[in-house]
Amino acid sequence: MTPALYRPLAAVGFPAIGVLVLLQIFSPSAVAGVPVSTVVGVTMTTFLMWGTAVGLTYKARWTATGFGVMATVFAIQTITQQGIQNDLVVYLIVGIAALLIVVGGQKDEPTPPISPRSSQ
Repeated sequence: MTPALYRPLAAVGFPAIGVLVLLQIFSPSAVAGVPVSTVVGVTMTTFLMWGTAVGLTYKARWTATGFGVMATVFAIQTITQQGIQNDLVVYLIVGIAALLIVVGGQKDEPTPPISPRSSQ
């Protein structure tokens, strides 16, 4: 993954990971009255949706597709009351999404929305 794409992803990814680590360390049953499983789901889905938005903005279609697929699966599994009942299907979809992100790291040529060269 190029630094142009890594930096905006890390801006939200690192705080999201920090929240998840703190939730693991302190193991609360709820955060502000919301079940911790929902907080984890919303945190991960928000990060993955951010990854989708960054991929689209930077014209990195493989990366955006991978993050979008994974965001959809996390939202279905953790936020809705319905879940994908078959774990194998969940693992397969997340594996495909991860593969898309890896392929995107190799094939995508992200361009920042405002290129420094455009101001010259």
